[in-house]
Amino acid sequence: MGLNTKIKHIKPFQQLSSYKKGNGLLGIYIHNVKNKEGKTSKKGKNPFDKWDWSNTTSGKPKVYDWVDDNGYNNIGKWIELAASNKSV
Repeated sequence: MGLNTKIKHIKPFQQLSSYKKGNGLLGIYIHNVKNKEGKTSKKGKNPFDKWDWSNTTSGKPKVYDWVDDNGYNNIGKWIELAASNKSV
């Protein structure tokens, strides 16, 4: 998720319904990842903050920072945790 990330095509009820069914969901900030020109972006908003997650068993999905949280080495762990609906 970067400053210009758009998730308007995904309806809140679709995300919530999928999550309630037990499907894994996570977010990854990419604002610190350099583009081909070596530039980074500003951090975008967490799109999961828009919705009420109180009716889900695991709460709001976990969000990671690709650079600060060492995404290259941890992406597999994040996916496994999201798939098991556990938060760390």
